[in-house]
Amino acid sequence: MINNIYLKNSEYKYYNINEKHIFINYHTGDWIKINDSAFDFYNKINGTKSISEIFNELSKEFALSVEILHNLYKPTIDNLIKSSLIIDSIKSIDEVFDNKEELGFPKKIWIHVNDVCNLSCSFCYSNVNCENNGYKDLDYNRVVKFLQEIPIENRKEIVISGGEPFLYKHLENLTLELKHHLKFEEVTIITNGTVNHENYERILPNIDILQISLDGTSSDFNDKLRGKGSFNNTIQGINKANNLGLNNLALKISVTLTKDNIEDLPNYPKFAYENNIEHIHINKIVYVGKAINFCQRPTFDEYSAVYTEFLSNLKIYNTEVLYQRAALEVGKEKRRPFIKATSSYDISSKLYVSGKLSSCGMGTTQISINNNGTIYPCPSLHLDEFNIGTLDDNINDVMAKGLEFNNANNVDNIDNDCYKCEYKYFCGGGCCAEALRKTDKNLIYNDCSNYEKQILNSIEKFAI
Repeated sequence: MINNIYLKNSEYKYYNINEKHIFINYHTGDWIKINDSAFDFYNKINGTKSISEIFNELSKEFALSVEILHNLYKPTIDNLIKSSLIIDSIKSIDEVFDNKEELGFPKKIWIHVNDVCNLSCSFCYSNVNCENNGYKDLDYNRVVKFLQEIPIENRKEIVISGGEPFLYKHLENLTLELKHHLKFEEVTIITNGTVNHENYERILPNIDILQISLDGTSSDFNDKLRGKGSFNNTIQGINKANNLGLNNLALKISVTLTKDNIEDLPNYPKFAYENNIEHIHINKIVYVGKAINFCQRPTFDEYSAVYTEFLSNLKIYNTEVLYQRAALEVGKEKRRPFIKATSSYDISSKLYVSGKLSSCGMGTTQISINNNGTIYPCPSLHLDEFNIGTLDDNINDVMAKGLEFNNANNVDNIDNDCYKCEYKYFCGGGCCAEALRKTDKNLIYNDCSNYEKQILNSIEKFAI
């Protein structure tokens, strides 16, 4: 390494933000912050001198031995090389940034066990029925046979959805197989929490996360969107899950924001604290399924106006959690967890992803199994034209079709405004399912102005 000649990578653009040295690579969607000493060393790279020659110059400048300087700067140099902020002069940019998606196994698998639900939410991404008129249950044995072809080290995350999963008569058997036979790392059930609470005792020990949809912290908000009595029924479900006292189980609530309930968002941290909820997820309505004509989705500005208060309240109640952990729960086997919050409106978490994002991962990092055994690239693209296989197919053949679908519909292969945008590898082109609804011609749709604002604001925040 020290005898090699390095070049500054011209793909990175330099910014000084809050007196911090920030480099952003729009070619790959990467960014890096370096300190003053690393920046000084970076500036000595000129493509004509080897690292060894630079050390010799620094040795004379600081009257230190080359060995001392090597030990002092080695972590810095390793970081500069690892991030490709400097590159070996004999390598091309294409060699350094060959990040093409390769065939692999999905990290997240959605399983829709039925197409019936006891509620009829007008903003649902699915087209499920409310009546049991000959609906089709998923054959869980086909699921198990299909998934066991995935190597055990690649069995990551399973999300069981519907319809309403607790109306599925084989739910206990399916969860037993997924968690204890196939040994997936994380099994989640998404439910409205209103039905068949008597089955919780047999099913919840087999899963890691129970995600309950709740669109208001009181019946005034929730029942307007989900139907009269649904709030009280959901509270009963939450209480039942808590009373089981399962150490393996985390409770999560998700709220789908509409113009009718957005003012209630700041109340969720208090609700979570009082009901032993570990995670709050904020859903952004996707215009597919029943929600295809839903017109009450809040704008990003409307969301931002209440999200600040939400975060402030989250901090207050996590401080309460900290007190409990430090003062009341010392030495306990399981201490109360801090309340985590995630949001579909927020893409800043993508800044932590290594390498460029050319899509949302549809068909590659995630797939979705319908209740009839058909497989799609994501849970919001359950349309015949997006079929990538069935449970009777080989997993490798399904993933090959998924990869083909992904490559044909990502930001590198569709000539539109997203293709030309320098921020495209940070957001991956936005939600593909929503793109279909908005453009009716391709699967790239972006909320560019808000995405760009979030990306820059987040980098500035992380750089402090």
